[in-house]
Amino acid sequence: MDDPPVVSIVNEADHPIRSAIQLTDRELDVLRRVVSGERNRDIAAALRISPRTVEAHVSHILQKLGARSRSGAGWHAVQLGLVTMEDLTAIEIPWPTGTGGQARVGAG
Repeated sequence: MDDPPVVSIVNEADHPIRSAIQLTDRELDVLRRVVSGERNRDIAAALRISPRTVEAHVSHILQKLGARSRSGAGWHAVQLGLVTMEDLTAIEIPWPTGTGGQARVGAG
């Protein structure tokens, strides 16, 4: 019996490569935050995991997407529909220390 994919990627008919890319739910969480421009330590704090775990997830994401950089992973993620604007607008990013608030990606 074949193991099911870790996560099914949106509508496979729209993009055949999607079915070949298997990202875990946590990798998708990290990918969305990478695309939004967060640093590893900020991603770690937001997801309540260690920065080393974030580094491992980012490494796996780059490998699975065939990207050489975070920006390359972001490009692939958008092109493949793995990350949408709706995903990004749902992410709350803390402002740097001392600014007293939070930002929403895409809020304006």
